[in-house]
Amino acid sequence: MSLAEVKNLRNQNRYEDAYRLSKSDLESKPEDIWMKRSHTWSIYYLIKKHVQAGESAQAKRFYAEFEALQMPPDETLIYERMAYFREVLSANYIAAKQLIQEGKFEEAFDLHAAAESPKSEQLAWSLYYLVRNQNKSKKPETAVLMHRLDFFKKNATPQKLLVFKLLLQELIKLPAELWSDTPLTQYLEFLGFFDLLDTEDYEKQDYEGKKIISLAERLHIAFSKALIREKASKARVEDYLRQIVEPLLEPHKGMLYVPYFKAKLLLEIGDRVEGLAAFMPFARKKQGEFWVWQVFAEYYHSDPELYLSCLCKAMTCRTKPEFLSGIKERLITHLIQAEDYDWAKSELIQLMKLREKQGWGSRTSHRAWINSPWYTAGLEIPLRGKYENYLTPAEKLLGGRSDSTSSEELLVVVDNLNPDKNMLNFLTRDKKKGFGKYQGIKPEVGGLYLIRGAGGGDGFYKIESLQKAEDRQEEMIHLRKQVSGTLLKKPGQSFGFVSGVFVSPGMIQAYELNENEALEGVAVYGPVKGKDTWAWRMVKMIKPEKKIALKLGTEY
Repeated sequence: MSLAEVKNLRNQNRYEDAYRLSKSDLESKPEDIWMKRSHTWSIYYLIKKHVQAGESAQAKRFYAEFEALQMPPDETLIYERMAYFREVLSANYIAAKQLIQEGKFEEAFDLHAAAESPKSEQLAWSLYYLVRNQNKSKKPETAVLMHRLDFFKKNATPQKLLVFKLLLQELIKLPAELWSDTPLTQYLEFLGFFDLLDTEDYEKQDYEGKKIISLAERLHIAFSKALIREKASKARVEDYLRQIVEPLLEPHKGMLYVPYFKAKLLLEIGDRVEGLAAFMPFARKKQGEFWVWQVFAEYYHSDPELYLSCLCKAMTCRTKPEFLSGIKERLITHLIQAEDYDWAKSELIQLMKLREKQGWGSRTSHRAWINSPWYTAGLEIPLRGKYENYLTPAEKLLGGRSDSTSSEELLVVVDNLNPDKNMLNFLTRDKKKGFGKYQGIKPEVGGLYLIRGAGGGDGFYKIESLQKAEDRQEEMIHLRKQVSGTLLKKPGQSFGFVSGVFVSPGMIQAYELNENEALEGVAVYGPVKGKDTWAWRMVKMIKPEKKIALKLGTEY
């Protein structure tokens, strides 16, 4: 009866009463294993209570009593539970917890760090509270955080525990300027990165009665920004896209910022075609946001008219004026280069008023502009309605002001393929360039096809269907032809010609071609990479047969 009574008292959180009763039972029957086990659990709950209250002396006293009981070795569960408290009580856990309760987060971390063998979980908890407190402050301190983050990275072993996920969330909240000399990406990957996340972390979360974007999407945003800021290598960006973004994030269609930052990363490493293709669906959905047009401006920076139009389009988007200050700076720089000094001066006057209102002060570049002769000589002009005069080129990128474009059918010849990404480049009958993603049918380089879908800016095409059209060869003879002849190749040159058609080094290597060898293949008339000219080039070999692997399209 006493055993049940002791258990009932513990269930009521009456741990002291349970302890007294179980101790009395044990004293009456000291050899009874059931009485000993009952009293051991009474001791366990009192230790737990005192540890949680930060009362180390009382907790240690009860732990000493547990050791004195000398429970049999096969009492595995209680030994496992007590092992945790043994570590806690011997590693300054309670003292550190007291420091955290007093708001002394740096001291708490340093106390754990000073242990002979710092415990990873305890280090993680103290670092989590420290970083969380820094995020709450207006200006997180690099000196406070960085050397402790370095210590943690060198001495902790991350595990899939709640604390490591919480720490991950706090790290991605820290401002970008804190990571100017230290790579955030290394810390996120060290902690476990996406391996820490659970299924629910890919869904939107409830926060103060509102839905916010998922932890997975927030992590993607922070990591993508860090890769760009750290000028990550092409290989590293591609690994992230192929191993994380495409298999883990893209299947979640509700994540709007996944295609946005995929496009940013692709543009950053120079993959302009795929970058624009990835960005277009996002741009159509979010075309009222100024940063969509900022990305377009970055993409079309080499086209002055379109670049200006994209900046003007961004300036017409509804948002807080301070959010547009970066766009305004880009616009001023462009106007100075275009020698439109009156407009540039007027923009700069507005920018300086905005920065003064926000308490930001002026930058060195601003002061240099103000002290320039063009600024002194320039006239201030009204800016109301100014941007609207330049919007048309930008709006045409998305097919005008509507969110979609009408479907059409095009006869094309495929001049380049990337089968890994299901991307194709094509030339239309009227010699316009285009590209898009295909599904279903597997096209061939040099093949004729009918494409149906919606066309967008800069040749991007949302392909709805793709079907062969070899029976319409006569309509495309100016762009595609069959050629045959002998290979002309000068000694020491890696390329050659057959009947005036360029044969690339990659094709010569893949087919192990020799000078004066008889060839037969398909040629396409298209733009020469890196030049403002068009020429015939071999894109498909019919004879001889290929001898080693060749990834069509990539080297022509």
